[in-house]
Amino acid sequence: MPGNITLAGLHMAIQIAMGWLNCHLYRFRIAGEEYGEELEDDPWFDMREATRAVLQRLVPFEGSTFLYEYDYGDGWRHSVKVERILPAQESVTCPTCLAGRRACPPEDCGGIGGYYRLLEIIADPAREEHDEMVAWLGGPWDPDHFSLDEVNVELRCYSW
Repeated sequence: MPGNITLAGLHMAIQIAMGWLNCHLYRFRIAGEEYGEELEDDPWFDMREATRAVLQRLVPFEGSTFLYEYDYGDGWRHSVKVERILPAQESVTCPTCLAGRRACPPEDCGGIGGYYRLLEIIADPAREEHDEMVAWLGGPWDPDHFSLDEVNVELRCYSW
């Protein structure tokens, strides 16, 4: 991840890596401050603008951790850790996914509980909801599928 990426850019990198569609609000919680999308007409979402917050300025140390939340209804909470900081390289202009496994929960599946229910339903073709759930997913879906190459192609194709 380039250190000069904004938190809005980090949000998009996470969306791409997770296979999500950026359909919901998000926020980062770093050192007691919240960063996300500024919603001028909603005082409940009083946070700093993520498009102006630069990652390396907010978490400049290895081992730093912070929270990323996405889709307040489903409640996806991710603890993000700065594992290593490398010297800046001009050739690194976009994020790169280094590893991964399994497909991420589909968008709008109902959070952790909904995701586990989805897994149970698609694993059992005899279940009444099976065909409806497969149709909702857009066809057969393999929860064990992950392609590092596919994620990195999408990361490279995004306009950073």
